[in-house]
Amino acid sequence: TNSIKEFLQTKDIEILEELAGKPKEYHAKVRIDTLFGKQELYLIAKDKKKITEDDLAIALHKAQSEKMPAYILTQGDIDKTAKPFLDSWKNLLKFEKLK
Repeated sequence: TNSIKEFLQTKDIEILEELAGKPKEYHAKVRIDTLFGKQELYLIAKDKKKITEDDLAIALHKAQSEKMPAYILTQGDIDKTAKPFLDSWKNLLKFEKLK
């Protein structure tokens, strides 16, 4: 969790509200600056080697229930089979790999 918070700070991403998380998973509402002003996103950070289409679908569903786009942060890679799903939802689903 601390490494995630540090990563968000380096990217100037503000944590608005920390939500319930599980072991190896962190949920929060965050805010970023964009060309169009401040944008709120539903962050899901996962400690997983592979992110599957199911992971993306669940993240999208959770974010949509909050009427927000989803932002997935992980140290792992996105599964090949999940890439088309990510591409088709790219306006509502952001994926970033932690370095």
